[in-house]
Amino acid sequence: MAPRIQNADVVLAIDSDLLSAAPGHLSYAREFAARRNPTRAKMNRLYAIEATPSLTGAVADERFIAGPRETHRVLLALASALLGAPPAEGPPWLDRIVADLKSHRGRSFIHLGPDHSPEAHALVCAMNESLGGRGAVYTLVDDPSHVSSDGALSLTALVADMRANRVSSLLIIDSNPVYAAPGVLNFAEALARVDFSLCLSATPNETTGASLWAAPMIHPWEGWSDARAFDGTASVMQPQALPLYQGVDPHQLLALLLGANAPKSLDLIRQTWRDQLGPPDAWTDALAKGVIANSASPVSNRPLSNAAARVQLPEPPKAGIVLLFRPDPYLLDGRYADNPWLQELPRPLTKMSWGNPLQISPRRAREMSLKDGDVIRVAIDGAHATAPIIIAPGQSDDCIVALLGFGRFHTGPVGQDVGVDFFKLTGRSCGAPDIQKTGAKEELASTHHHAMIFDEGGVYARKGALSQFLKDPEFIRRNDEPRPAFYEWKPEGPAAWGMSIDLSACIGCGACVVACQAENNIPVVGKAEVLREREMYWLRIDRYYDGPPESPRTSFQPVLCMHCEEAPCEPVCPVGATMHDSEGLNVMVYNRCVGTRFCSNNCPYKVRRFNYFDFAGEERRAIESRNPEVTVRARGVMEKCTFCLQRIAAARIIADRDGEKSAAVTTACEAACPTRAFTFGDLAAKGSEVAARRAGPLSYALLADQNTKPRVTYEARILNIDEAKGTQK
Repeated sequence: MAPRIQNADVVLAIDSDLLSAAPGHLSYAREFAARRNPTRAKMNRLYAIEATPSLTGAVADERFIAGPRETHRVLLALASALLGAPPAEGPPWLDRIVADLKSHRGRSFIHLGPDHSPEAHALVCAMNESLGGRGAVYTLVDDPSHVSSDGALSLTALVADMRANRVSSLLIIDSNPVYAAPGVLNFAEALARVDFSLCLSATPNETTGASLWAAPMIHPWEGWSDARAFDGTASVMQPQALPLYQGVDPHQLLALLLGANAPKSLDLIRQTWRDQLGPPDAWTDALAKGVIANSASPVSNRPLSNAAARVQLPEPPKAGIVLLFRPDPYLLDGRYADNPWLQELPRPLTKMSWGNPLQISPRRAREMSLKDGDVIRVAIDGAHATAPIIIAPGQSDDCIVALLGFGRFHTGPVGQDVGVDFFKLTGRSCGAPDIQKTGAKEELASTHHHAMIFDEGGVYARKGALSQFLKDPEFIRRNDEPRPAFYEWKPEGPAAWGMSIDLSACIGCGACVVACQAENNIPVVGKAEVLREREMYWLRIDRYYDGPPESPRTSFQPVLCMHCEEAPCEPVCPVGATMHDSEGLNVMVYNRCVGTRFCSNNCPYKVRRFNYFDFAGEERRAIESRNPEVTVRARGVMEKCTFCLQRIAAARIIADRDGEKSAAVTTACEAACPTRAFTFGDLAAKGSEVAARRAGPLSYALLADQNTKPRVTYEARILNIDEAKGTQK
């Protein structure tokens, strides 16, 4: 089932991180955000029902907390209301959601997360069919993934055969089952019984260490291959660089095992798609366009069976507390554990860096007298793990969440022994975990309080209801008063660079932060320095909670250098290292900076960073991995966002060459944002989008009372609810 979120007026996500984790989530996030600003489109509405906080729940108009047992009741009650299934009583708030789904028949959609049973997914598919949105808000397509020729084949069956000595040779390609297979299988012990094992991997890992032979695999950018997108669209993957090392690609390895005279990977790829491509020039077109035309999975018009309404859902766990396993949002199953950018990048909701503490609800933490960093021992079905906890506002009391992907014991120097390996607890019984306090405490590298502007009453990350906007479009800044100025300096131009950030579109995913880091050679500093609040990010995403810890509303606000026209950092610099240019940019002259840090002390936004040590040198990165257009800063230098000045300079050169009056520039954060929350451009250019957004009724300046006249402004977040009644409009 492929959603078309841009056409849905009402979306219900049940234990689903549709916007940041589902297959195709980048497309869904953009389609969703395109209808979140009432000044540009008719607003959609999003409900979220979930046990643990997700980005989808954080940006939902209304979020409801439901543990595994409560979610089971919700599914049965929805089936009763929408499919005529046997009566079932749901929570009282569910009636409003059902009424809203029915009132938008043909324009509403329900999405269920991947952790639920096939029976539950069949039930939700039947619900969507009953709501009449096929073709408009979703389509049914064939599964683009390859299905095994034998349905009885599974990882569990393979391990059983390995233990019974029925497997003499085993080939493992680009996989790490010794680490990531369910712990109950004990894959490493079974692998030791296989006479011949060969693991093909791009990097050393736990499986290469346990296999008889390990072969280096080339990077996907170094060879020919093909791939399918979530909707089945095929793409030919072309090599972007010559192989740096003498690796082997999977196609070549499989061909060598099947025969002596193995064809090249390019020949195999062309042979695979020869019949579908047709004329010889179609191959060239496919390479130029990046996708193979008409290769998407066919749309099915087959009606869904009404038998789904009578399906029996598996009984929910009876345990008082359930241990839920989730992949880390950045490391996933641990494949990126050796990437320092992703290890240090603060998680969107917990703001954790360099670790994966167990997430527990505020009420459960009070009952157990636990605080952030307290270490507990969790045991289930004979296996146990010891880890610190972090209190997660908005989490169900019925569950504890363990993030996977950490605790690697055979990887590169970055990911080695960082965090806790919870894979060893997976695949075991659904009984209640045994939880015991150890009395130990661990300091957590969470950045939620670092350089943060504490938002009391929603003054900074402003938001409001759609009903308020319809009554008074200027309500967001109605009480803002203009501030007098003794001296006002206007940059000479010709350009006037500025940025607008739409808080209704921001989902807090962090893509902008790591894109800025890659573009501007921003170093990682490590856990010890993060604990000292010395992370070097030029762009941070502040996360705010509004309401009780048990069920708060979440807001995100990206904060970077505001490039103030009346910049408080400039007059206090004794050496003129921070100054303004003619186009309104607050620039840094690095070779002037002597590290007084007066500018940081005077910045009300706390967006300036200081190199306490030679962070760039300590990274020990190859020079080829850095952006050659950006200076690598040294110890003792203050730095901050430059609006990607190197891109502005490059665009200016192109504009001069082509005789254009203005240059089109896209900053790194703007390019990486999946929801187009960032808009950058020339405020002086006629018809520029950034100027239009800045003049819109939702636009406001952060800390406007400081009279800094920032070039970065925000558009307030609008929620499609009536806050006075708690019901939708």
